[in-house]
Amino acid sequence: MPSPRRWPTATCLALATAVYGAGAVFVWQKHGGLRTWQDVVVVAAAGAAALALLAGWWRVWRRPPPPGFGLRCAFVAAVLLWFGYALLAGDYRRGRVGIAGVAFAALVGAAVARAPAAARRPSRPALLLLAVALLLLVGETALRTLRWLAPGPLWAARSAQVEERLRVHAFAPGGDHFGFRTNADGCVDAPFEPPGPQRGPVLAVVGDSFSAGVVPHAYHYTTVAERELDGTAVWNVGWAGLGPAEYHHLLTTVVLPRRPDAVLVALFLGNDLAETPPWSGLDRVLADWFDRGNVLLCEVPRRIARLLGPGVDAGLVRLGNLAAAEPWLHDPAREPGTFTEAAFLELELARARVACDPAPRLPALLAELRAMQARCADVPFALLLIPDECMVEDALWGRLAAAWPAGAAPPQRWGLRDRLVAFCAEAGLPCLDLTEVLRKEAPLADGDRHLYLRRDTHWNVRGNAAAGAALVPFARALLARRGGR
Repeated sequence: MPSPRRWPTATCLALATAVYGAGAVFVWQKHGGLRTWQDVVVVAAAGAAALALLAGWWRVWRRPPPPGFGLRCAFVAAVLLWFGYALLAGDYRRGRVGIAGVAFAALVGAAVARAPAAARRPSRPALLLLAVALLLLVGETALRTLRWLAPGPLWAARSAQVEERLRVHAFAPGGDHFGFRTNADGCVDAPFEPPGPQRGPVLAVVGDSFSAGVVPHAYHYTTVAERELDGTAVWNVGWAGLGPAEYHHLLTTVVLPRRPDAVLVALFLGNDLAETPPWSGLDRVLADWFDRGNVLLCEVPRRIARLLGPGVDAGLVRLGNLAAAEPWLHDPAREPGTFTEAAFLELELARARVACDPAPRLPALLAELRAMQARCADVPFALLLIPDECMVEDALWGRLAAAWPAGAAPPQRWGLRDRLVAFCAEAGLPCLDLTEVLRKEAPLADGDRHLYLRRDTHWNVRGNAAAGAALVPFARALLARRGGR
């Protein structure tokens, strides 16, 4: 046979062979120990895939199929396996992606081995599969282009790079938040003063949506502490949608250049672990395409459905509006509620499952904390641990325990908190754990402490007051390490 007929299909098979090699390595790393029957099945299937690939090579060598057939099969298999993985498997796992790679190679090899001898018009099902694959690829490419041209929370990737997440979630300088204008850095606080002889001691607190807050600035926990510290400025640095990597970036670009006397990073135990990608290098590249949170064709419709669906109560639109907030600010019984009961329970259950099983992501989180500690050098650095509501309110925890998935590992309510406290002790990091502080607050008549806004996960005025009071003695001790007063 003339070589021009052989080369297109041979190129497809060469690509499939390379993918198979990488996938087989990933599969062996995960399942090579053959500890369970699932491991045996997966490894055996990978061996069978190699036979299908060899059958394809044999066909190309003996009687090459029509040139376009292999290209179409490889394209359709690649796109459908990619999208199917994101839709069904969800989170990126190296072993799972390895299985998808092995399956791709097997499909290409089997298709080439059974290809028709002569060129013919593709069947209607084949054309339909090709059209679906093209639409999926074009749709994802269009959404990623939109994300690049006009970053926004609706089409942001779950593991977006730090700079993109900051652009997407940052408050605009001079914007209004409960009647308070954000400063030039977009933070809900007064302007951050540059170093100088007239400036008093400064404690910079870096965080996420607890920094943005769902109460006016005067009731925010950093403001509460600042009033009691008398002459010490407590900077409130951060806004919603951030995670440890963004804290590190803000520390480097906003906080440390202004030379504070101490730094406190506020970790929210509800989602900061989930906001820490456990990937680096090649895994980061693969996760950008295979993790469901990064596949915008999966994420954008889900986010639109949440916005238009029943998950969010009308109360959410009142948050940030000072006049509308006045009736409920000091009366938990009148708080509007952000999520519906079902949506709130679903959110808390998802967060609890991550916090109760922190092992997969914890090394990446601890590495980020060590990097921030090293970045601060001689500036005192400490952690503030903010518990999720289910770690404080016993009734809510009881509802989560009752809804815990059958077969899942037993819930460890304070598993993440305990590991972080132990890490701080080993690393010599001062740590203010607010879990027991908040749990010591007296319950109201219904038995709940009502420190979090109703069905919202963020502190209300009561919660901010308790956190601010606890921060005062801790801040004094931290500032004393640098001679602050």
